[in-house]
Amino acid sequence: VDRRTCIGVVMAQPPFPSEKVKPEDVEGSPISGLDENWDHVHPGMIMIERGPVMDGGKVVNRPMYKTTGPYVLVATGLGDSIEKAKKAVYSTIDKISFPNVMHRTDIGDKVVKAITGLHQHGYALGMKSDGNTPSRG
Repeated sequence: VDRRTCIGVVMAQPPFPSEKVKPEDVEGSPISGLDENWDHVHPGMIMIERGPVMDGGKVVNRPMYKTTGPYVLVATGLGDSIEKAKKAVYSTIDKISFPNVMHRTDIGDKVVKAITGLHQHGYALGMKSDGNTPSRG
């Protein structure tokens, strides 16, 4: 349990969010950056399978993370404000990669705009905003 603000962002691959999924389109894509960021990763459709990796300038086969579906994982970030949590989650996202990765870039923006009104009605009182949302383009 943590009292700081948390933001979670789905990292997916096409054809997300379609339910018409062919296994050959979503299975077996290598994922990098998970071990270094595991505290901020909540796996969805991930497996460990042998695959080629570089080791000392040579290609070797060893266990690696791979995708098993379109809903790959949720990355999370914590912060003392909505903006700091957003910065933390997108910092984690920037360190994780797999082919055709897709994710939203606006998670947290609506809460920043609505937080004053939520506070006035007694909601989200432990959550604060710095008043400026970092742009992610």
